[in-house]
Formats: sequence, structure tokens, C-alpha cells
Amino acid sequence: LGLGGYANTSYPRAMVALIDGEPERYAVIDAGTNWVKFHVAERDPGGALEARGASVAVMGTGPDQVYPARNRRLATSILEQGGALVTEFVPGTRPEPPNFPRRNRIISGLSLGVLVVEAALPSGSLLTAQCALEQDREVMAVPGPVRSPLSRGCHELLRNGAALIETPEDVLRALA
Repeated sequence: LGLGGYANTSYPRAMVALIDGEPERYAVIDAGTNWVKFHVAERDPGGALEARGASVAVMGTGPDQVYPARNRRLATSILEQGGALVTEFVPGTRPEPPNFPRRNRIISGLSLGVLVVEAALPSGSLLTAQCALEQDREVMAVPGPVRSPLSRGCHELLRNGAALIETPEDVLRALA
């Protein structure tokens, strides 16, 4: 499950807590803070990883360039717990804007579906949703406050046929 949203607002965090409530039921790819964790795990909202299973971080940089730098501890933890850092970029590749849509293609490719919790128009989450459609993956969205610019992308996805998600069961139904 690819999960997109802005990590610095409370709404996506609340939805992640709801969706992650039963982590053994599905894997979550969290695209917040420019890091992606593919895992069957529990994690705290501060970004530390306390995994019960292996995690895979999909990077928009070379394997030697942890971005943002505050995620170095997370990268080390993923590797120590038997996970992997995945990238299509050569060592030394720095975080450049064109790299992240390419990374998002890998995220959606690893996913059965993409759930967008919050997205402006335009946004990286919407690019990932477009990749998911092109890869014949399920696209899901959580509705948000109608006056919030960060809800417009989700509402656009819902108008265009994305599955409406309000509960973990909605996710499982969409992926069935």
C-alpha cells in the first residue's frame, strides 16, 4: 500500500495511525518526509522504525546519499533489521527534484495500491497515483476538509474514480 501525504500536518498522521492499527494485515509504503518505508511494522510518529518485519526504503538519491540527513538513523535501523535501501541511482547522486517522480514510479510498482491522504494540486502524491494507474494498481483517497488546499488532490482523485477510504476495512476491500 503506497501512502502519500504531508508528514508535517496532523491529518495524515491520524490516518496513518488508523491504517497502521493492524500492520500485520498489509505492508505500508509511507512517502512522508521524502522517505519511503515498505514494511509490515509498527512505527512511531517521529519517524523511528520499530519493525516486526523487514523494511525497504526507496530512495530518490544514490545509495550513499541519505536524504534528508535526519533519516540516517532510520536508514541504519532498516539495514540492521534485515531490510534494504533501494535506488535506481548511482552512488553520489544527490537529491534533485527530477529524481523523486522516478522514485515514486518504483513506490507504486512495489504496491498493490496507492492511498493518498493529503495532496495539493499538483503534488508528488498525485504523480505516484498516476504511476499506479499506469501500472494497473488500485488508487484510493481519503476525503479532507473542503476548504483546505491540501485536500484538493484527494478530491480530484475521488471525482475521477479513486476508492473512497474512511477505515482500514475500506483499504482491504479496495485491494481485494
